[in-house]
Amino acid sequence: MKKENKINFLIVGCGSIGQRHIDNLLSLGQKNIKIYDTDCVLVKKISKKFNVEQLKTLDFKNINCTLICTPPSTHLSIAKKALTESSHIFIEKPLSNSLKDVNNIIKIAKKNSLNIFVGYVFRFDYGLQKIKKLLTQNIVGKIISFDAYEGWYLPNWRAWQDHTKSYTGSKQLGGGIILDGSHELNYILWLVGEIKQVFSYFTSIPSLKVKAEGIAEILLVSKSNSIGRIHLDFINPKYNRHCEILCEKGSIRWNFETKKIEVQKAGSSKFKTIKYGLDNNQIYVDEMKYIISCILGKRNNDLITFNDAKRTLEISLAIKKSGSTGRAVFV
Repeated sequence: MKKENKINFLIVGCGSIGQRHIDNLLSLGQKNIKIYDTDCVLVKKISKKFNVEQLKTLDFKNINCTLICTPPSTHLSIAKKALTESSHIFIEKPLSNSLKDVNNIIKIAKKNSLNIFVGYVFRFDYGLQKIKKLLTQNIVGKIISFDAYEGWYLPNWRAWQDHTKSYTGSKQLGGGIILDGSHELNYILWLVGEIKQVFSYFTSIPSLKVKAEGIAEILLVSKSNSIGRIHLDFINPKYNRHCEILCEKGSIRWNFETKKIEVQKAGSSKFKTIKYGLDNNQIYVDEMKYIISCILGKRNNDLITFNDAKRTLEISLAIKKSGSTGRAVFV
């Protein structure tokens, strides 16, 4: 990468996802990286591990892009400070655990002509990108129904960490499977279109010893009147992430674990299989490439936008409301 393409990055939060982004940025030739974390022991360890500069206080001076990799409840307060100091920002999903201050963040970004990227990384998955093209090209006709599934045992998410101390299990910090598992809702919005109504059941899982919801069944109705389900859980011992979309002229099946798409026409027992790469980290690398390209003015951010993330948050909170009240919610 040419010298003029160097960007000054600040990663706030040095947990697993923060470390992944540091590693990937370094692999892309981005050497101007500073890091910050309230955990002084951790940030010192990560600074040494990756040979990057650690900050003792949160300082956005001369920072071109801030990556916010902290618990969701802290995202917008950090974003506001970074935007005020003229830094583009990347916020790990979910955008927040509340809609408070969301519109204010948009105003500050627009005033300072800054980008806001939100980490819905599955939009960089080749399989889902291929499905988006197939649906746009009307290969299998109008969408009738959809079924998305994500499940994995919470203690295995970050095996080196006590899951009961992770933000993922904390309601106050913005954890729980509905917000932390909002990748599925985000890509359904991208593939299927706008959602108009939701109904959900969710509950915690006592054996996990966390108070946040650990399993959820979500029914959705789109504005085009397709109906579907999203299943999310913290309990499946085997990592599972897949989706099936049923259409008037056939179906499309996607499996993230096997990196495989199957397209089957109605009335046929045969199906076309499309296989792609098996490196789970590639979508994160492509995400950082995309952000760098946008900051350098080589393309516009039309894939992981603030507005998409805001809508995902609005519907996620409606899903929580439905499960709490036992009623369908229009969104």
